[in-house]
Amino acid sequence: MSEPEQGLRDQHRAWSIGQFCQYFGIGRTTVYEQIKLGRLRARKIGKRTIITYR
Repeated sequence: MSEPEQGLRDQHRAWSIGQFCQYFGIGRTTVYEQIKLGRLRARKIGKRTIITYR
């Protein structure tokens, strides 16, 4: 596992869309596209979309 991936595992197991975008420096549209393509795993908690990491 690469250094950045290990750091992610240690810090978070789930992110809001905003947190994920800020951490990785990508836009919200890109995140939603990746979720739609199945490259990111997301769950809804109420109205919020949470990106999960295992």
